Amino acid sequence: TQVLTEKQFNAIRAGATADEVLRTIGRPSNVGYVGWHKTQTVWSYRYEWINLCRWFQVWLVDGRVREAAYATDPTCDERRPFIGESD
Repeated sequence: TQVLTEKQFNAIRAGATADEVLRTIGRPSNVGYVGWHKTQTVWSYRYEWINLCRWFQVWLVDGRVREAAYATDPTCDERRPFIGESD
């Protein structure tokens, strides 16, 4: 069953545990850290949405969701030169 859907993403709420996130949308495609002491973990989930390359990110602090949001996947956001512009 495909779980990387807006319905599943929208089910993730602030305060949910990391285990609840894993049960709802599975393992992230990327794990990152924020802050000098890595105080915040960011889980990123890549998915396709209406032919756009997107990802859903979940920010965790002390094993609980602080916030979650949609963004453009940076690996798909390569800058391409304009016509007539050199590389």
